[in-house]
Amino acid sequence: MGKLWPTWDAFIETGKKYTAATKKAFVDNAGTSVFHQAVNQGPQKYYDPSGNVVYSTSPQVKTAFDLALKAVQAGITAKQSSFSDGWSAGIGKDQFAVISAPSWLLEQIRNNAPGTKGKWDIATIPGGAGNWGGSYLAIPKGAKNPKAAWDYISKTQSPQGQLAHFVVTGALPTTPSVYKDPKLTALKDPFFSDAPTGTIYTNSLLGLKPFYIGPDSSAIGQELLNAITNVEQGKGDPAKAWDSALANIKTAIGK
Repeated sequence: MGKLWPTWDAFIETGKKYTAATKKAFVDNAGTSVFHQAVNQGPQKYYDPSGNVVYSTSPQVKTAFDLALKAVQAGITAKQSSFSDGWSAGIGKDQFAVISAPSWLLEQIRNNAPGTKGKWDIATIPGGAGNWGGSYLAIPKGAKNPKAAWDYISKTQSPQGQLAHFVVTGALPTTPSVYKDPKLTALKDPFFSDAPTGTIYTNSLLGLKPFYIGPDSSAIGQELLNAITNVEQGKGDPAKAWDSALANIKTAIGK
């Protein structure tokens, strides 16, 4: 399937063909499954490498925003915001055919739609790869036994610890030293039509370049998502969505 959409424009065109043929939505929503993915695929997001705010002038941000609006206007989205009740129910009710899914989201699909085993598959996302967040562990300053906490973190977050966790839960290791381990490369997921999840997700990371995340990245991203969702829900004007998002960001972060 990934060969059908090497680019986001090709993804939207595929969606238009699918929707025309089936009269059903192609993708769950434009905010997280198009904008959020496309904006995370570039070397620079809302800040430049020096920590300067550049969201309003970044070509990567504007291109991703326009792609999301293009998907909305193409009429291929189910208008179901990620992690909402409607979205969770829609996964198991054939309300959309495609959802952007990092490795950690696969478990939610299994839990929300256990009856869809074997009906899903995994394909490479348009544009290659990107980054949809991660998890962090911290030891509180007032911890009674910080050494025991650190020992636990060191063990579970070691390369082999992360590999074992991935095999059980699907949480992608952040340790490239295990990416060629047979336990990972041989891993297939029967729920997702025996897709080779171990190689699909690790290969997506090869060559991926990091970008700077600043103190207001979350707030900036949320306002951009809000503007896209407003248009998708019929509450916003697509011609004014970008300027509206920029105004709301300035109100939220003061710059």
